Amino acid sequence: MSRKESDSPRKRYGYSDTLLVLGAAGVLALGVYDNLKGGIVESVADWVRYHWYTPVYILELTEPVVIDPDQLALLPVGGGQAAKPQHVRFPPSSTDGRAKHIEVTVYPGIYYVQLERSAGSKTQVLAEQVVRLRSPEDPAKIDTSESQWSTREALTTGETGGKVSGTRWTLAPSDSDALAASDGHSAAILRAALGQLGIWEGGSDADRRAITAYWKAAIPTGGPEESDPTWGLWGGAFLAWAVAQSGGTPPKGAAAFQSWRNWGTAIDPSVVKPGAMAIVEIGPSTPSRLMVGVLLHRRPDCVEMITGNLANRVAITCLQGRVLSFRSAD
Repeated sequence: MSRKESDSPRKRYGYSDTLLVLGAAGVLALGVYDNLKGGIVESVADWVRYHWYTPVYILELTEPVVIDPDQLALLPVGGGQAAKPQHVRFPPSSTDGRAKHIEVTVYPGIYYVQLERSAGSKTQVLAEQVVRLRSPEDPAKIDTSESQWSTREALTTGETGGKVSGTRWTLAPSDSDALAASDGHSAAILRAALGQLGIWEGGSDADRRAITAYWKAAIPTGGPEESDPTWGLWGGAFLAWAVAQSGGTPPKGAAAFQSWRNWGTAIDPSVVKPGAMAIVEIGPSTPSRLMVGVLLHRRPDCVEMITGNLANRVAITCLQGRVLSFRSAD
């Protein structure tokens, strides 16, 4: 969505960068830390401009969506209170109430987008995505294609039980940090798992072939019989595939989460690194009472992991529960 020069911040408010820089002589020229934004502003002109007014950013949706503005929130990456946009506007883009662009008035920064849409009589939630709001002139794209939506229940409850939060299947800056902190087989497992984010049962032929490959890594015949307790549940099979990609050997019966309890070597929680298997007890809602995933981060109230078969996808989520152990092939 293009913006006329007359609509740009400097024209609208009638000031120039030169005057602002002169007025900000006491500010460090190499960058200023701004607590309101939680980041470094690279030019003095930008720093003064963004304190002069709060910029308007455009969120560009890949597919038009019917949106309730009260259900849009931006959560700063790295923590902090959700930032309700000070102003939300939907420029008319269709006759059926669907929006293609959203204008939001917030401070610059990197945010998780929280968004809901109306789908007939139901409400669906967008899996968390990260947007970088830097230059108001550059729209931030948000993938609102069908594969990015699910029900709130699917995004907050694991397929085998347990309470989860922050479910997403797109990458965030913290994922690169986790990969950098890992090593050995664990790093290879983590890299393989991250590369599968978004694989979906209801997706393309390529997605279905990927899930078939997971089963073949866990069970040579390619999948369980209908009488098998793991029928239709491919979370363990996904882990087997990730381990095989690293050159490791999955446990016997890898399709079942219970089989991972004695796999590899137990790791002291004080030194565990991303890429280890996190084995978490989630209560009596499933026969195994377990959920297992590839560790990303340990949070104060949950374990962030990559897991399969959550909302019928390979996804990242933060699981609440008692950690039984962390295990590694190294």
